[in-house]
Amino acid sequence: MENYLEEEKKEANTYERYREMGGIINEKEHQNVLNSSKKIPPFAKRSQKEKERILQVTEIANRSGIELNNPEGGLDPRVEQYLALRDFDIPGGTNHHGQMPDQQLFAEALRISGDEDSLKKLMEMHPNIFPR
Repeated sequence: MENYLEEEKKEANTYERYREMGGIINEKEHQNVLNSSKKIPPFAKRSQKEKERILQVTEIANRSGIELNNPEGGLDPRVEQYLALRDFDIPGGTNHHGQMPDQQLFAEALRISGDEDSLKKLMEMHPNIFPR
C-alpha cells in the first residue's frame, strides 16, 4: 500500500501532470522550482521580506480554505514552492514571475504539487483572477 501511495505522489509531481492542471511554466523552470524549494531555510532564518511573503501566502491559503501542513521548524512544501517561484529569476533576464499576483503564483505551486483540490478552492475564492 505504501509503495502505491509513493508512486501516486511521484506521478502527481510530473511535468505532464502539472501541464494537465493548467500549469504555464516551462519544464526547466518546473524542475528548478522543485529543486530550489528543497533548499529554502527554516522560517526563523528568513529575511523580513520572506516572512511577509510567507504570511501573505498563508493568508491566501486560509481564506481559500486550504489547510497548510507546516512541519516543526519548516514550511508546507506548497508554500516553499510559492517562495521559489516568487524568487525565481532567469539569469540575464527579468523575474517574469514577479509580474504575477500572489494568488496566481500560489496556484502554480499547487499545480506543481499536484494538489487539485486546493487549486479548485483557490480558484473558487478568486474568480476574478481565474476566469472560467
